[in-house]
Amino acid sequence: MLVDCVSDSAPYGAEGHRVMIPRHVAEAALPSMIGMAVCYQRGWAGHDPRSKIGIITHSAIMRGRVHVEGYIYAWDFPEVEQAAGELDLGMSFDIYDVDIEDTRREVWTLERLTFTGAAILLRKDAAFTTTWFLTSRPESPAASILQRFR
Repeated sequence: MLVDCVSDSAPYGAEGHRVMIPRHVAEAALPSMIGMAVCYQRGWAGHDPRSKIGIITHSAIMRGRVHVEGYIYAWDFPEVEQAAGELDLGMSFDIYDVDIEDTRREVWTLERLTFTGAAILLRKDAAFTTTWFLTSRPESPAASILQRFR
């Protein structure tokens, strides 16, 4: 996701409202991202929190974007590696415990949030359509069942 920028469309759960997450709000919430799951939905069109396919191990804000890294369970989900090479994939965030500045506004400015994970989906379906999803194989043979993402 981008910080200090209005989303291109409404994220899941925002009741049709686009959102803006100030940098200081995202920075405060970054620690909640570590250890959270990455999910996907068959067809790559949205979120399915019951389809956890990986884990987030690192998060940071770089050049106005929340950047996450982690691992996909490639042994169990080989279709992720295949889709990453064939489809235009992006990522979306999962959050809860959200405070909104004014729910009457067209764009919701979030004042507080807790990350609960992320989803891999088609870039065109992400609230921030300029997100992306890349994979690479870890160098360690012991980690061969994992697929690194960033």
